Amino acid sequence: MERNDTHPPFSNVAQRMHIFLAYFNILYFFEIFFLTILLFISFGKLIAVIAGSLLSIGLAYHIVQIYYTSELHRKIQLFVIDIHFAVSVAYFVRFFFSHHPVSFIFLSFIFIRIVITALEPVLLYLLTDRTVKAIFK
Repeated sequence: MERNDTHPPFSNVAQRMHIFLAYFNILYFFEIFFLTILLFISFGKLIAVIAGSLLSIGLAYHIVQIYYTSELHRKIQLFVIDIHFAVSVAYFVRFFFSHHPVSFIFLSFIFIRIVITALEPVLLYLLTDRTVKAIFK
C-alpha cells in the first residue's frame, strides 16, 4: 500500500473532531445527573429539577452546535474543559484522601468522571490545533 504524505494521519481525526466531541459531550450528562442528586440532597426537589433541566437543555443545545461546527461553541467547550478538569482534580484529591464508605453507584460516577478527566487534556490539545480550528466556522 502506498503512503500518501500529503495527508498526515491526524487529518482524518481533525476532519471528524466535531463528531467525536459531540459524542464525548454526552458524558457530561452524568455530571449533570450527579449534580442534580447533590442539589436534591442540599436544596430540595424544586431547585434540583430546575437546575438539572436548564443544564440538560443547555448541554443538548451545545452538543448540536458542536456537531454543526460552531466556532463559539468550540470556545465554550474549551472553557468547560478548563473548569471541569480543575474541579475534577480537586475532587479526586479530596476523594482519595478521605476515608468515607462509598456505594457502587457513587463509584460508577467516580469512574465516569475519571474517564472524562483523562480525555479532557487530549481534547484541549486537539481543539487548539490549527487544523481543527479551521474546521469550526
